[in-house]
Order: sequence, then structure tokens, then C-alpha cells
Amino acid sequence: MPETFAFLSWDDPFGLELGGFGAAYAEYLGFKVIYSKKVAHGTMDYTPYITELKNLDPDIVVLSGIDATAQGTFWKQCLEQGYKPRDLHANYGMLAAFRKQIPLGKDEGITTDVMYHPELPWSGRWGKDFYLKEVAEKVGYDVLEYVEMAYVFMSFEIACSAIEIAGTLDKDKINETLHTMRIMTIGGPWWAQTPPPDEPEVYSAPFKPPRGSGFGTIIHHPVQIQKGKMVILWPSELKTGEYIYPAPLG
Repeated sequence: MPETFAFLSWDDPFGLELGGFGAAYAEYLGFKVIYSKKVAHGTMDYTPYITELKNLDPDIVVLSGIDATAQGTFWKQCLEQGYKPRDLHANYGMLAAFRKQIPLGKDEGITTDVMYHPELPWSGRWGKDFYLKEVAEKVGYDVLEYVEMAYVFMSFEIACSAIEIAGTLDKDKINETLHTMRIMTIGGPWWAQTPPPDEPEVYSAPFKPPRGSGFGTIIHHPVQIQKGKMVILWPSELKTGEYIYPAPLG
């Protein structure tokens, strides 16, 4: 099983927060982070980083915050330079923009995250068929390659439900409803949760975000691309396959 991690993050607030949390949480879980680098926003030549990673040989390389096009470019350059870690986790590896940068089929084995997958069991406010057929199919987008559209759809489910439950267009009452209601979306059950006071502290400066309440409960699901299909790996009650490690990258 993997023991060491490497993190490559774009040097912007989003990339640094993702990379910082990821590195801190990996260490909290008992893994060793042997490489953590900030990359200038917009970087498209990853040769120096690939050389460093080759020498350090981490088990898992995590790309955090770097956009899908740049992540695809990174992986294309890894393939060209003969570098294959035992797992590559690209947080935008599901997107069409990632796949367009690499040769056909060379995303095999990569792990990534999705907030929505057609094999998840939930139907949401208007039903799974409404999202997959009436919306995605008619508009003409793949729900996995353009997974951000699910975020928009779930936000719409939450907003419509809040208005309906509040029974008014009064902003204060809608806001109060948003903080107290519980509904089912296509991505799973949603409510505005308050972090428990005994939540483990895994953030480290300068990546520590402000604590507060109202965070939603919908999670990202780790998936691995296996024979061209995105297999859900977690949670155990929803997984559609087993994690393959070392990953058959490329």
C-alpha cells in the first residue's frame, strides 16, 4: 500500500488551500509527505518538477488546484519523459479539458474526484432521469466530463427547496430555512452542518481556513479510471469497484 505523497499546487489561494489541507491531512492519517511544491499560476512546462519527482519516487502524486488543462499537460509531459508514479491523483482528471491534453486512453488508472456520478443512488428533487435526460442529454453535455454542471443543478435544487419550504420570498426567512432544512439532492442528502467542537485539527498555517457553520454535507467521491470507466471507490456502501494499486497508469 502507498506510504508517501507528493503535492504540486498552483500558487493561488485555491491551490494552496487544497494542497495545504491535503498534505496536512495525509500526515494526520499517518502518511509521509516527501514533496510539496508551489507552482506559478499558468505554468505549462513541468520538466523541472517531473525530474524532482522521478528522483524522490513518491507513491502518490497529487495535483491540487491546477486547472484541468494544465493537469492534462503535466500528465502528457510525464508520459513523454517516461515518468509513472504508482498513482496520480488529479482533482480535475474527470474533465474533458484534462483528457483533451493527453493521448486517447492514457488516463487509465488515474484517480480523481466527482461530486456526481450516474451510479450514485439518489434521485434528488426532480428525479435522476430529469437531470440525466431532460437536462444533460437535451443540453448535450456528459455529466462526468462536465461534472461542475451537477454543482449548479444541486444548488438550484437547494434554492428551490428553500423557497418552497419557507413559503415566502422574504430573504431572511429563506436564509433561516437554508440553515435548518434537510433535503435530498442528486448528489446525496444536504443540510447546513456545524462542525463539531471536537473535530480533529488537520489544517496547518498558512492554509488554515476560518471556522464557521453552514457547510454543506454533499461530498466528493474518489474514483479511479478503470478500462475507460470511472469506478467509485468510496464510501464502501456506494463503491462500484476496488482501488487498484499500483495504478495501471497510461
